[in-house]
Order: sequence, then structure tokens, then C-alpha cells
Amino acid sequence: MKRLAVLALLMSVVLASVANAADAPLFVAEGFVVTQEDVNRLRDCYEGGALGMAMFSSEAEYRKKALDLRLLSGEAVAQGLDEGANEGLDTDDPFFQEKRMLRLSKRYINHLIKTYPVSDRVILSYYRANPERYGASPLNDTVREEVRMKVAVAKQKSIQEAEIDRLMTKYHVQTVSETRK
Repeated sequence: MKRLAVLALLMSVVLASVANAADAPLFVAEGFVVTQEDVNRLRDCYEGGALGMAMFSSEAEYRKKALDLRLLSGEAVAQGLDEGANEGLDTDDPFFQEKRMLRLSKRYINHLIKTYPVSDRVILSYYRANPERYGASPLNDTVREEVRMKVAVAKQKSIQEAEIDRLMTKYHVQTVSETRK
């Protein structure tokens, strides 16, 4: 309850101090704020070709992606997955932070996939359902891991969305502007 009171106070202070619409907070959480400027930079990064292509068709999608990147990249850092995260990135690049967050987010998602628990029953079922792939190969540890990864990768989107929901709760994300749908 105390956390929520502090968060509410922080949100009111942030809202009261905003003079520029680009600095307007969209999401407030424990430890960070996502502003319209964050969304604008992400859009410029994608649409300007820094990441290769325009990714999203609406403002709401860019806002959701900005929040998701902040949550996932922040958790990557919290989990110690940030070692070498700047390698190969030009720190003078105007989109350095966006590229770094994207890299960290991908690392965290890969970590979730690698550690996603798949039951022996599901592994055995997949193994038996794909005799053309495994033939007479015994169901050893190598084959088990291959099957586990295939199942986890197939569930990547649902794993990612569930993790974002968990992180929104963990960091007490509050929507200042009605954007996350």
C-alpha cells in the first residue's frame, strides 16, 4: 500500500511538472517513466531506417512497444544479462539507447525461452508425434533439449506477453494516458 501511495505521489509530481507535450508521461512505474518523447524516438528509430523498417502501424502500438522495451530491457539488466550489451553499438549513434534496449529485450526473451519449463509428458508426446524427425534416435538429453526448445520457441509470443504482464505488476505500472490496449 505504501508503494502505491509513493507511486501516486510520484505520478502527480511528474504530471504537475510537465510543460512540454513530448515530455508528457504515458506510463509511470517504480524506477522509470515512459514519455511521449520515448515513443517518438522509438518511432524515429524504426521509421528512419536505424532498425531497418517501420514496424508498427499505429501510435498505440509504438506506445506499447516503448513500454515493453523498457520493462524487458530493465529486467535483463536486473537479471545480469547486460554484460557486453554495448558491443558493436556506436555510442554516438542518436538511437544508441533504443538499439541497446532492443538488444537487451531480445536477450531477456531468449533467456525466458532457454529456461522455460516443458514437462516430460509434453516432450515425450512431441517426440512420438514426429517419428520422421527423430526416427530411431533414442530420447536422450540432447533430443529432450531440442524438443523442449522447439516447444518453448513455438510458445514465445505467449511467454513474452505473460512476462510483460508480470513485469507490469512487479513494477506497478500506471497508465497516465489510456494507451495500452
